[in-house]
Amino acid sequence: AASLVACASAATTLTGDNFEASIAGKGAFIKFYAPWCGHCKKLAPAWDQLHGEFEDNDAVVIGDVDCTAEENKALCSTMGVRGFPTLKYFTGGDPNGESYESGRDFDSLLAFAQDNLGPTCSPANLELCSDEQKAAIEAAQALSSDELDSKIADLEQQIADAEEKFKTAVEGLQKTYEGLVAEKEAAAKAVAPELRTLRIVKAAAE
Repeated sequence: AASLVACASAATTLTGDNFEASIAGKGAFIKFYAPWCGHCKKLAPAWDQLHGEFEDNDAVVIGDVDCTAEENKALCSTMGVRGFPTLKYFTGGDPNGESYESGRDFDSLLAFAQDNLGPTCSPANLELCSDEQKAAIEAAQALSSDELDSKIADLEQQIADAEEKFKTAVEGLQKTYEGLVAEKEAAAKAVAPELRTLRIVKAAAE
């Protein structure tokens, strides 16, 4: 018990506003949760202990996203969160991350993180980027700060519009619920790669 207390520290709190910038160019292991969730509470000690193991590692983020917070609902929807806790890891591939389905005890989480997390494609790690990713970063770097802000705002608005369309339609069209979910998620996924690149470049420039 004493060892657990010594190693544990609260995981990094992420929100819809800082998510992309916080994990840019890093390996990230994220817990999407709800404060009332019993399984989330059970996982919390091991998860915070895991954060303690990587607290001084600038290349790794162990984070928490509260999906009940209004500012995080669009992010959790984009990430396909359907239950709590949902664990996903990000290593520079799929912008929506990969689902973690293995053991949730500390030893299992630590072994996975040590084997799978590390630096990812970013302006600071171009050697880890594909040709397509390098081209996207170069195109974004050619934009001014105002142009980056404008593009980011436009893409975020597309996600917000898709979310609003979903909410409005579901109220009166429950029968088409599954089809609307697919449409909403496709709209968010379509802009996610470009949005992530723009945010990475914006964060690097700052």
